[in-house]
Amino acid sequence: MKKVLLITYFFPPGNFAGSYRMKAWAEHLHKFGYYPIVVTRHWADNETDFTAISNEKETTEKIHENYTVYRLPYYGTFRDRLIKKYGDKARFIGKIFSFFQLIAQNYFLRSIPFVNLYDFARNYLIKNPDIKIVLTSGRLFHQFKFCYLLKKEFPHIQWVADYRDPWNTNTNNKKSLKRRFLALIESRFEKKWTNSCAFFTSCSEGFVQNIKQIVDKEGYVITNGFEKLIDTTNNIPNNKLTIAYIGNLYPTQKIEVFLSGYKKFLRQNPKANIILDFWGISVNIGQKARIAKNLKGFKSFYNIKPWVKKETMMVQVRNADCFLICGIPERKGTHSAKFFDYLSLKKPIILSPSDKDVLETTISETNTGFILDNTEAVFDCINFCYKEWLTSGKITYQGNENKIKEYTYENQVGRLGELLSKLNK
Repeated sequence: MKKVLLITYFFPPGNFAGSYRMKAWAEHLHKFGYYPIVVTRHWADNETDFTAISNEKETTEKIHENYTVYRLPYYGTFRDRLIKKYGDKARFIGKIFSFFQLIAQNYFLRSIPFVNLYDFARNYLIKNPDIKIVLTSGRLFHQFKFCYLLKKEFPHIQWVADYRDPWNTNTNNKKSLKRRFLALIESRFEKKWTNSCAFFTSCSEGFVQNIKQIVDKEGYVITNGFEKLIDTTNNIPNNKLTIAYIGNLYPTQKIEVFLSGYKKFLRQNPKANIILDFWGISVNIGQKARIAKNLKGFKSFYNIKPWVKKETMMVQVRNADCFLICGIPERKGTHSAKFFDYLSLKKPIILSPSDKDVLETTISETNTGFILDNTEAVFDCINFCYKEWLTSGKITYQGNENKIKEYTYENQVGRLGELLSKLNK
């Protein structure tokens, strides 16, 4: 079995979408002839702050059956340390230091606050010259710089750049003066560093095509996914029709489209046994307030649930009758990790509004739900589902399992394995 070095800032128990993508790569690559050596940072259990300074100050090793994980301490940026010591009163000056650090880390390796991942990886390659493949996943994109430097020092290695999101071709960059300025600087470095990779991967064809505007390499789609389909047929029926929204909510997601139809239904059915559960937005004060404002006067018809570990959350949402996701039409190629969790639960998915892109296409191909773009469509759908639920205690689901299973982590990592097999031949 060939060893591969996997450098990743995000990894469980850090509770981030990127953590679970990398965990899947670590857990499934052995099926395709590779033994991953994971180099990451320490995370507290269920950590949701990606800048959190780690309590553990020593490097640890944990050998699993099919991969090994090395965890390193993270000391934080100067801003992080200021805020940890002085609290919110240090936030303003911390932002100033943070901005200059964002620029400096493109030029100076030691300005990158997680540079110890590079140091460890370099020493590991010195001691293990048989390793010929290095994988890394951005964000955080300055891990690409690590691999660029490793390739210069160890010409025999091939490295793969995984983009969970576009970097300087991200459409969100246009909405921020700060991001536009940084993109002017960073796009040159993105091209320089990433053009030394063997190939790159990303989550969708749209992302791949955008990235190719900067990166002159072949790109391939490796989506996020799920472990296995979950049998929910024996779940205890709810006493309310339950619609669940999982994960964070972003300002660009126009959830108001769904909420307007939901409120219309509630006005016409004020005694309906229905609830809208939000799992995860409790940590986002702004979006929590946004939901409260939009559903003012309907407090008994929604819940803000706590942010819990993914494994815990997936057990708790199994009884939901259907799941809500909001597309971002302005941001092409975004499935979002929660969508694959929805697929695994074999319940109807409500896409409102549509992204006019990969979400709509995948829901249509897998026959897994409803695509709703206006108040009337949402109202009609909820009205139909509620009547069906009153009669049978559930909403009809006719998902195409063969199509859905294409998105298991094993199948997606299998595609990566095929690509890796072509290296060093």
